[in-house]
Amino acid sequence: QLYAQTAQQELQKKEFDLYKPIAEKAEKAINDVAAEKGIEYVFDSSPGKGLLVYKGEDLMTAVKAKLGIK
Repeated sequence: QLYAQTAQQELQKKEFDLYKPIAEKAEKAINDVAAEKGIEYVFDSSPGKGLLVYKGEDLMTAVKAKLGIK
């Protein structure tokens, strides 16, 4: 049981270590696009975040372009 717990902790750390640079790159692209467009606030409407934005510009297309994603 201790081995399983240790393995799970190591797996979570590895996932975090691999995800962190991706998240940082995405956040930088979002900040860059917002700055280019003069947008002061960007809300995260991901599932589970509890926020739904009804009005305003969707930055997803511009951020994808900045990251080179089609």
